[in-house]
Amino acid sequence: MPAPELAADDVRLAALLRGVNVGGRNIPMYELRDLVGTLDVRNVRTVLASGNVLLDAPAATPVGTTRARLEQAIGERFGYEALVALVPLTLVGELAAGAPWPDDDLWHTYVAFSTTPGLLREATTATEENLTADAAAADAGATATQMTAAGVSGRDDGADDPAPGRVPRAASPGTEPAEPSAPLPGSPHPAPTEADDAPAGTRLAEVRARAATRRTLSEQLAANEEAAARVTELRERTGRTEVCSVVAASFLVGGAERDAERGDLVESWQHPDAALAARLAEVGLDALWWRCPRGSSLTTPLARTLARAHFSATTTRNVRTLRRLS
Repeated sequence: MPAPELAADDVRLAALLRGVNVGGRNIPMYELRDLVGTLDVRNVRTVLASGNVLLDAPAATPVGTTRARLEQAIGERFGYEALVALVPLTLVGELAAGAPWPDDDLWHTYVAFSTTPGLLREATTATEENLTADAAAADAGATATQMTAAGVSGRDDGADDPAPGRVPRAASPGTEPAEPSAPLPGSPHPAPTEADDAPAGTRLAEVRARAATRRTLSEQLAANEEAAARVTELRERTGRTEVCSVVAASFLVGGAERDAERGDLVESWQHPDAALAARLAEVGLDALWWRCPRGSSLTTPLARTLARAHFSATTTRNVRTLRRLS
C-alpha cells in the first residue's frame, strides 16, 4: 500500500516504543493505532508488531511535545512507563542508509536510540571498561592456574611464608617440597594443586577448568587488534573509514555465533558524526550503530549494558525494520 500523501504543514514521524510485545508486555497494534489516532496527529499506521508507529504531526509542534503526549497517553492506556523515541522519517532513512556494515545473514545491524543525550556514549564507555576489567580478571586467573601447574606453592628453605602479594620460590631440584603452611590472616588461600583438585563433575571443577582455558590479557588484546583490523579492512572496502569501537569477548558471551577461525565473538559499534549527532539532538535524540552476530542481541557485552536500569531511556531497531519504516 502506498504511503499517504504528506500535508505541506506536517512532518512525518516514526514513533519507536521500547519493550513492546517482549517480556510479557503485550500491546495489540490495532489498539495502539487507535489510541495514537485520538491525538493531534494524522495518517497513523503501525509497522510489524514491535511497537513501530508512523504518523504525521503539525510541523509547528515541537517533536518533544508530541513525544510527551504519546508517552502519557500510551502509559495511561496500557499501564506502564512508556518510552517513545520519536524520529523524523528523514532521519530514520538516513540512519538506515548510513549503517557502516553491509547486509549479512550471519550478522545483524541495529540502531540504538536514546532520549537522553550522551547516554549511548556513556554505555559504550562503560562496556569497554567492563571488558578491560574482565579481561584483567581472566588474566589473573590464568596466571594463578599456570603457577599452580608449575608447582609454585610454598618456600622450601624453612623460612616464614612470604608476605601477601609476593610469589613464593619454587623448590630446588632434588629437594622435597615443604608442606604448605596456612595462609596469613587476610591473605588469599593458595591456588589448589592437582592433588587436592575438586571431583570431576562438580561446580568447583567446572570453574577451575574454565579459568585454565581463559585467554591471558595479552591474548585478549591481540584478539581485539585482529578484530579491529578486519573491521578496518571492511570499512575501506565499503568506503567508510571512520574509527569504530570493536571488542572480542569470547569468554563473556555464551551461545552466540562466533568467528569460525578464531572462535571469538566480535561486536562493533559506531557513533554518528558531529553533523548527524547535532540534527538528532535538535529533536532530543541520540543514536548509535551496533553490529553483532545473529541471535546474540540480548547477550553481547553492550546488550547487557543497555539492559541496566540506568540505560532504560534507550530502544533498538534492526536496520531492516528501519528500512521498512522509511
